[in-house]
Amino acid sequence: MKTLKYALPLTVMALLVFGVGAAFAEDETPPCPDGPGGRGNGVGLLAAYEDDIHQALADALGISLSDFEAARADGQTLANLAATYDVELESLFEAMDTARAEVVAQAVEDGTITQELADWMLAHQGARRGLASQAGMGMHGSGRPR
Repeated sequence: MKTLKYALPLTVMALLVFGVGAAFAEDETPPCPDGPGGRGNGVGLLAAYEDDIHQALADALGISLSDFEAARADGQTLANLAATYDVELESLFEAMDTARAEVVAQAVEDGTITQELADWMLAHQGARRGLASQAGMGMHGSGRPR
């Protein structure tokens, strides 16, 4: 059982890295400074805004930010939290998408990312969450699986 606990997240992460990358290989990722050679996907650039996304998720669950972050630190996925607090998982994804769109807009306004990168990130956020949702893994507030 312990092997499954670690194998499933690693498998899902591999699918996300290789599957999403292959699915969007024809789409050129706008250049940004958060990856090797400046060709990342921009997710790391939103780390400064992560609390805003976490707060939106905590609000959707009806819990405090500190309770949300403690649960996530304990390894709880969004799917687990949705079940625990009797909230539809899709509602959490909608809250995350809305908060992420606001964060991305703020990052553009702050000059952290370009509008081109913001457009690309928002256009591709659904694919990442779709794969994680199918695996029951849940997503980290920034859109990255945990």
